[in-house]
Amino acid sequence: MERYHTAHALLGSGIRKPLPSEDILFTQPWVYRWGLLFEYSITAYWVGDYGRSIVVCDELLSMNDLPEAVREQVEKNRVFAVEKSRESCRSADAGGVGQ
Repeated sequence: MERYHTAHALLGSGIRKPLPSEDILFTQPWVYRWGLLFEYSITAYWVGDYGRSIVVCDELLSMNDLPEAVREQVEKNRVFAVEKSRESCRSADAGGVGQ
């Protein structure tokens, strides 16, 4: 889990950075457009921030230029995050009963 937290923190600091105007030889625009967000949505899930994962999946799904294969995976990832979010809510509700 430690690696997911590290990746999540690193991605969080980079997801809103603009495409660099220099060093374009090794820069891929898709990485800055949706690639980092895609990875961030995954790390959000694995660190237990299901709500953030859902929000980022929704942002990705709103992109008209998202490749179809990625779109399909984001849709699946969103379902996983929604299910985990619901489980967390049910667990929290059950934990509060009788207390």
